[in-house]
Amino acid sequence: MATSTLTSGAGLTITDLLSLPRPQSGTPNPSGTLELWASTSFDFATNRTTKSISLIDLPSSTSGSPSPSASTTLSEPRKVLTNLAQVDYAWLDDRTFLYLRPAPKLEAIKGVREDDHPEGVDDLAQKERIKSLTGDGIEVWAKDVLDGDEYLVGALPTAIANLKVAPNHEPRLKSKTPAVILAFSAEVFPDGDPYKVAENERKAKADARGSDARVYDSVFVRHWDTWKGTSGQLTQVHFVKLTKNPGAALSEDGFELVEAPLDERRWCFVHELDAGFAGGKKIKISSPLAGTTLECPVGAFGGAGDFSLSGTHLLFHAKDPNVNQAWHTRTQVYLVPFFPRTAADAAPKALTVGTQGACSSPTFSDDGTRIAWLEMREDGYEADRSRLMIYEVESAHRWGATEKWDRSPGGVTWCPCGEKVFLLTEESGRTKVFQLPIPISPPTSYVSPKPLSLTHKHNITSFTPLSPTLLLLTSNSLTSPNTLSLLSLPSSPSPGPPETTLVPLATLTAHLGAAKSLSKGEDFWFPGTAGQEVHGFILFPPGAEDKELRKGKKFPMAFLVHGGPQSAWTDSWSTRWNPNIYASHGYITVTINPTGSTGYGQEFCDAIKNNWGGSPFKDLLAGLHFVQDAFPEIDSNRMAMLGASYGGYMANWIQGHNDQMGFKAIVCHDGVFSTSGTWFGTEELYFPEREFGGTPWQVPDNYSRWDPQNHIAKWRTPQLVIHGGRDYRLNESEGLGVFNTGVRWHEEVLKWIDEWTGEDAAQAIKPDQARTGYNVSYVSPAPKA
Repeated sequence: MATSTLTSGAGLTITDLLSLPRPQSGTPNPSGTLELWASTSFDFATNRTTKSISLIDLPSSTSGSPSPSASTTLSEPRKVLTNLAQVDYAWLDDRTFLYLRPAPKLEAIKGVREDDHPEGVDDLAQKERIKSLTGDGIEVWAKDVLDGDEYLVGALPTAIANLKVAPNHEPRLKSKTPAVILAFSAEVFPDGDPYKVAENERKAKADARGSDARVYDSVFVRHWDTWKGTSGQLTQVHFVKLTKNPGAALSEDGFELVEAPLDERRWCFVHELDAGFAGGKKIKISSPLAGTTLECPVGAFGGAGDFSLSGTHLLFHAKDPNVNQAWHTRTQVYLVPFFPRTAADAAPKALTVGTQGACSSPTFSDDGTRIAWLEMREDGYEADRSRLMIYEVESAHRWGATEKWDRSPGGVTWCPCGEKVFLLTEESGRTKVFQLPIPISPPTSYVSPKPLSLTHKHNITSFTPLSPTLLLLTSNSLTSPNTLSLLSLPSSPSPGPPETTLVPLATLTAHLGAAKSLSKGEDFWFPGTAGQEVHGFILFPPGAEDKELRKGKKFPMAFLVHGGPQSAWTDSWSTRWNPNIYASHGYITVTINPTGSTGYGQEFCDAIKNNWGGSPFKDLLAGLHFVQDAFPEIDSNRMAMLGASYGGYMANWIQGHNDQMGFKAIVCHDGVFSTSGTWFGTEELYFPEREFGGTPWQVPDNYSRWDPQNHIAKWRTPQLVIHGGRDYRLNESEGLGVFNTGVRWHEEVLKWIDEWTGEDAAQAIKPDQARTGYNVSYVSPAPKA
């Protein structure tokens, strides 16, 4: 398989970082014998992004079930599709998967398989090409990975995403009929009908009569980087049915139409009669959320993890429609049947109590009898501790399984046995997989045991149980993008921590470790402000990992502060804030998780409330002093501080308190300049009100106490300010500039900190001395008389 070309030298360059493949999570087929793995890569020589799907063989035992061993060699990914426009796909069966292609305008090329993004067409030209050639809707294709058969299954009337497949257990279906349900998300109008999207869009455009004005009658008019639609648009889950047996599909009214495939091995959509369509029929799309204002997936980062399928029901979570999203984080978990018997039965049923905060990761057990989801208790707080909730479908018994566990899972998946769950959870700078037994309807007095960690290194981004004793992991680290591995678990429980075996399976970036000297990161801990130990990582330039090799040398330092503020630096890979970029550029790089960071207990996370410039700043100051003492090779006259979002807030706060830290340069990306200003400009009003205890007029002292602009008189340090024009949580009025993406961003940042931390900058500039850098004059203000 072709790999990206890396630059010469031991250090990771900006070009290397952005041209490396970006693998997604692996997806095994139903029997766990094959796996699909999507990735994207960018070629600077052609200015072109390539999107591909690869196939990987999973090791099997003589019985046919997955069975890794320590001697398992890396599997070689084989590309099965490339030059795609998007990489949304789902397995239909053990050998066939679905994927999506733009629907062409011209009838002559509909159903014709060609590259969606042809070779020789760069990304800019591709955007124009797609715009000119693509019609309404999207094509759904299937590919058999064993014999290579590739065919158009059908075309749907609007764009879709987040594909998920489940066996179809419709009561009227004949036994042994190959039949599945394909669920997906699509943006629709209030009528909930995917077939009317194009018509509604044309009507909305006509009604606007050329005006681009937006009219709203409530707050929360935009979110993250996108304005809300003004015609009641909703993102909802829909489903279609597919089968291989045209004579086997029956519907509620007696029959459904199934176009006979050209080959009996091929899948086909179930249709329904409609005289308004060519041939008098159309693909039957069911919309269980139609007639409601419920939206799923949820928010800017919602996806297929926001809903789950059994053979008979759809499980999902959605924002509570009875409260305003500007002030509430609450989502409800709902259950709705695919094949309701009555209108009342068709209404989504809420499984949550209705007073909680945000929920996430709703999921069915394999047999559909049990449900799990994650639930925050405090509405309006997006970093509250997530508890694991269990719901027994038959008895409607709901109970909490991790009430005493001081960790906050980010994902939950049932074991195939249905008697335990696996939890994806951040802890001490790593994202780990934990397991927890789940008894059926335990008594009220039942106290769950503490979940046990199955992994201990790096950052697990996703996992899929292949059996009760085998997990397929996707993980990354400070030195590698996503890789695949198999985690073997003991077959019977043990009194202590379970003994596991981790076997590497596949990588798309093996050449990275061979060609580049990347720092794995060294953990350090130091006493924090409130007495709790605070954690951080330190990374060293190529050739300086060994302490002996650093003796007698001095290195500049890059001091990175994370955003959130409730988040954390972890042993993970990033294409933006990648510590190894700075280390490779010659900087000792330090990342610290101060008060407010996640993965160290809820009390530590919560302690940042109304304390933004207090304990977190003191922790960072203590951490800076700790590394200066512990690593004397840090040149204290050549230190730069960098941060984004809350890290950008801290950049501005440090700017007014730098007499305590001594940085020579500061970089602020999408930061906070005015704490009260963020309330008036943000869409998520719940966020500043929770962080500062109210509105700016209710608690003005709270906002003023931690406001960076109140310390402008002390600003002396050269600062690079970068701000994106589409960060709607922090308006561009909070910063200057818009250089926030790709190579330009990294080049400007590195040029800037080089300017002020280079060896020639080690000698302090006199207060009355001007210095010019990049056509801007920086002059220290004259002291007040």
